[in-house]
This record gives sequence, structure tokens and C-alpha cells, in this order.
Amino acid sequence: MEVKLLYWYWLVFGMVLIIAELFIPSFTIFWFGLGAILVAGVLLMLPDLTISWQLFIWAIASCILTLLWFKFFKPLMVDRTEAGISREAILGESGQVITRDNAVIIANAVAYINIVAPEKSVYGVEDYRLAIQNLVQTSLRSIIGEMDLDDALSSRDEIKARLKTAISDDIADWGITIKTVEIQDINPSETMQKAMEEQAAAERGRRATVTRADGEKAAAILEAEGRLEASKRDAQAKVVLAEASQRAIQKVTDAIKDNELPVMFLLGEKYIEALKNLSASQNSKVIVLPGDIPAAVRGIISAVGK
Repeated sequence: MEVKLLYWYWLVFGMVLIIAELFIPSFTIFWFGLGAILVAGVLLMLPDLTISWQLFIWAIASCILTLLWFKFFKPLMVDRTEAGISREAILGESGQVITRDNAVIIANAVAYINIVAPEKSVYGVEDYRLAIQNLVQTSLRSIIGEMDLDDALSSRDEIKARLKTAISDDIADWGITIKTVEIQDINPSETMQKAMEEQAAAERGRRATVTRADGEKAAAILEAEGRLEASKRDAQAKVVLAEASQRAIQKVTDAIKDNELPVMFLLGEKYIEALKNLSASQNSKVIVLPGDIPAAVRGIISAVGK
């Protein structure tokens, strides 16, 4: 076979492999294509090289280039390109999640990651950002789906811990470790929030009604107890006044016995004072007085003494 034909054979073969790398990205095909082009260059310098030696040089050159790439050049390039995202925040998209009691809430989370093996994050998964977003979303739906609405809204720390545990093992194979996970948003949907507001308003109205009824009941009880206590005190006061009047009258009766003069003097004095008060009153019109005051007083005293 002519050297010129072999040269073009190796050159075209190498170009085909390099072009194939565009459709099957692996970088291994690229280095084997580059090895074929290297063999074509060697043929220009050594035209007497046999086919066996050409194949040997192509295999050795391709393997050496591939080894150098994966060992030295690729980590260096990946470190340079990924140095700015060695620590990164992956924000999940907000989505609807159904709780165990069939309530719909809107939830999303953000994952803070550390890229410890850049080559794995680039070649271990097609797009690690999209993969982590999908993983966060599915894990969040699974965790919240096992909880009731009230628990989901009040247990952020528990959700964070379970979510971090759920995705840590999966992303470890991609050379990524998760630093922390934060629940950015977890709220009821608009319809659920409206229903909750109506329920809360109804509950507040019920509590207000119960409180008002309890207050009115307590006030009525206190008022009744007050009236009862006042009645008891009035009755006791009347009894005391009656007993005092009885003792006073009895003492006066015992003191005067058959002597009416002191009593007549006292009664006359009170009688005159009463007349003054009646005459000063604007409502007094006609006053009827007994004709014989002493006889009236004696009659009252004799009635008391019996």
C-alpha cells in the first residue's frame, strides 16, 4: 500500500474519531483520533514504517494521551473551570405537594453543596444542577406526603433533616457533598389558605360567643348573689332595728311607769319639731292633728305596755 494512501487513511480516520467526539462526548474517542493523526505525521517522516508498527504506534500514542488527559490535564482543567462553584446553592422549583390529609401546599427548598470531586460532577452525571433540583423536589414531595398539614407547616427542622439524609447518599456518587438544606417556602395553596382563614374566623367567632356568654352568666350569678346578700343584710338590719326599738320602748315604759310628765315633755318636743319640718315642706297642704294630744300619748303608752 502506498505511503500517501496510508497517510490519508490515518488522517481521515483520526478526523472521523474527533468529529465523533462531538456526538459521543467522552474524550476517549478524541485522543484515539488524535493518535491516528499522530501516526499520519510519523508516516511523513518514516515512509517505510510497516502496518504493524503503525498500529502499535497508534495504540500506544492513544493510550498515553488518554492516560495523560485523565491523570493530569483533565483535573487541572476541571479545577480551573469549577473553582468558582466548589460551593454552590441549588434552588429547587416551587411545586404543589399533597399532604397525608389531602391538603395542597406549595413548597420548595434550596440545597447548599460542596463539590469535592469536580471530575465526577462533570462526567458522573449529565447536569448535576438539574439532577439535584429534581432530587430535592421528589424527596420533598415524598417527605411532606407522609405528614399532615399542621405537622408539615410546623416541622421545618424535621423536614430539613430528613431531606438532607435522603439526598446525601445519592449525590455522593457525583463527587458532591451536601452542606445543608433550607426550606425556602412552605405555604398552603390559595384555596387552602382561604379555607384556613375562614375556619380561623369561624373559630374566633365561636370563642367570642362563648366568652361573651360566660361573661353574661358570671355577671348574672354575681348580681343574684349580690341581691341575695343584700336581702339577707336588710333582713338582719330590720331585725336588729326592731329589737333595738323594742328594748328602747321597754326601757322607757319601765322608767316612767305611772309618771307621764317626762314622756309628755319629750313627745311634745318631738311633736313641735315635726310641725316645724312639715310647715317648711313645700308639699304640705292640710295637717290634721288630734284634739287631745296628752290623751293620745297615754293611749299609745298604755297599748305598748300591754
